[in-house]
Amino acid sequence: ADGLHGAMYRAVGRARDGGAWLGGMNGLVELLGVDGATRPLDADAQARLQDTRSSSIVEDEAGRIWLGHRRGLIRVGSDGAIDEWGSEDPTAPVPSGQINLISLAPENTLWLVGAGGGVQQRDASTGNILQSIEAGDAGGLGAADIDGMVIAPTGEPWVAGQDGVSRFDVAEGRFQSVQALGGERVHALAFDGPNLLWLQRLSGLEQY
Repeated sequence: ADGLHGAMYRAVGRARDGGAWLGGMNGLVELLGVDGATRPLDADAQARLQDTRSSSIVEDEAGRIWLGHRRGLIRVGSDGAIDEWGSEDPTAPVPSGQINLISLAPENTLWLVGAGGGVQQRDASTGNILQSIEAGDAGGLGAADIDGMVIAPTGEPWVAGQDGVSRFDVAEGRFQSVQALGGERVHALAFDGPNLLWLQRLSGLEQY
C-alpha cells in the first residue's frame, strides 16, 4: 500500500478501532487505518524500537501495543512508555525462543508462544505471568514446534503445528491433542463462529 514505511512486515495484528497494526523488520511500527492512511508510533517510542525486528503484534483492550521479537516481549503504552521482558528477566521471563505468536483472550490476558520454548499467559494490565506451559510432554506441547495459535470462542487457546492441533485444558493446566483432527502438521487455524474450525495444511484447507 502507498505510504507504508516499514520493511518486510512479518507482524500483523488487528487494531481495536479498525485497520491493522504492522511491525516491520526495520523496527518501524505503524497503524494502517481503514482509510488507508498510515500512522506511526510517536517519535520517541519509535526511536527505542529501531533495532527491534517484530515477529508478532497485538493491541490490548487498553490500547497498549505488544510486540514479540527474537529477544523477548515489548509493551508500548498509550502514553509511549515502554516495558520489556526477555527470557533471562529475573521476575517475569518470557519463554525461550523468538516470540512468534501473541493472542489476546477475552479476559484481557495475553497468550504468547516462544519458538521451541512453550506457551505463556500474561496479565495485559501488569505484564505479570499467570501461567507457563513449557515444551515437553508434561504440558502436552512436545517440542513446542508451533505454527499457529487462536483463541477459541470459549476463551481458551488452541495451537497448531508439527503434531496437529491441541487445545488448552483449563482444569488440567496443560494442552490436550485434538485426536479427531489427525496428527499431521497444521500451519494455521481459525474459528468461524462457535461451531466451525478451519485448518490449513500443505494439502489445502479443511473445515470441521
